[in-house]
Amino acid sequence: MASTNSNHPGRGLRHGLAAAAAGIGQAAAATGKATAAAVRHPGDTIDRARKVTRALPVAWHSVKPTLTGRVDDWRREYAYTLGQQAFVYGFPYLYNAELRHRWVTQKPETETTPYMAVNHFWHARGLWDVSDRAGVSPNIDTLYSWAWADLREEPLILSHPDMGARYFTFELVAFTSDNYDYVGMRATGSQAGDFALIGPGWSGDLPEGVRRTATAPTPWVLIVGRTLVEGEEDLPAVHALQRQYRLTPLHLLGEEGATLPERRDVPVPVDPAEDPLGPWKTLNAALAENPLPTHHDVLLRQFAEIGIGPGLDVEAQPEPVKEGLIRAAATAVPMLEQQLLSGQWAELVNGWRYPQGEVGHYGDDFLRRAAE
Repeated sequence: MASTNSNHPGRGLRHGLAAAAAGIGQAAAATGKATAAAVRHPGDTIDRARKVTRALPVAWHSVKPTLTGRVDDWRREYAYTLGQQAFVYGFPYLYNAELRHRWVTQKPETETTPYMAVNHFWHARGLWDVSDRAGVSPNIDTLYSWAWADLREEPLILSHPDMGARYFTFELVAFTSDNYDYVGMRATGSQAGDFALIGPGWSGDLPEGVRRTATAPTPWVLIVGRTLVEGEEDLPAVHALQRQYRLTPLHLLGEEGATLPERRDVPVPVDPAEDPLGPWKTLNAALAENPLPTHHDVLLRQFAEIGIGPGLDVEAQPEPVKEGLIRAAATAVPMLEQQLLSGQWAELVNGWRYPQGEVGHYGDDFLRRAAE
């Protein structure tokens, strides 16, 4: 998920998925080492690889074509190569499914980690410093306000008071991790206002005075609010503003004393440590939740051949296909991490990396969208 500044909402939580896949990752690590050794000492490596077969069958399936030049089952290899592409395409959905579940249902041990019901704000109370690593880069001059918005049934009205000369912004992020619109000082002005967050497919009239934002590409949206703080002594003033930030379903707008029930019924991601096909099951469910652009149909038809797509059942695939998908999930996560760490996505100037202008708006650049 990208941002207009150096902060990345929940970027550190990316490692949660990687850690959860540690069991699968053992096979990937063995594969990489065996492949490298095969290049240097092909004779000795075959004996070692045969031993790997008994301990890590998935790794052996990955190593064997390199060592022998033969493919036992084309379906396994095809599922592996196509599965890596499907994982890159679907990683934002996996990432956000995990992030949403964690922030909505898992009460944290610290006050710096978001925890909020659906369509409710969570507000940071204090300034962070370099010791805070709960998902974003250190930011010492803004307080965050987060919310997971469900726009499936109707628009949600985002309201804020008059902000005067204070900088603030609400970044609107689709489930694809693309930033699709903003409410804030630079985008919509500082006067008090009501702004309709609208999901795909909704059509209707808005009350007078409610301003429309761009239609969200997905029915689930992450709201990332930032409010400038001028030092510790300014915190009470910012807290007072945060208390006036509102999220109101359209049908409740204008009702005195209306309260929004706390909803925490979001899909539970399948733990890869418990089920090596878990990432694919989570991805299929998330793709079904969030309708996809029609121009992606050609990709989705290919992914469907290996059981990946909205509402598909990966368990129905033949065993070789499932083995290939397990390998793909194991190797795709470290591949994305390497792409991020490579710095290929930014220009190096005096030791600082500057992202290119499309950060947060990657569209069909699936590799960079997933890695960053």
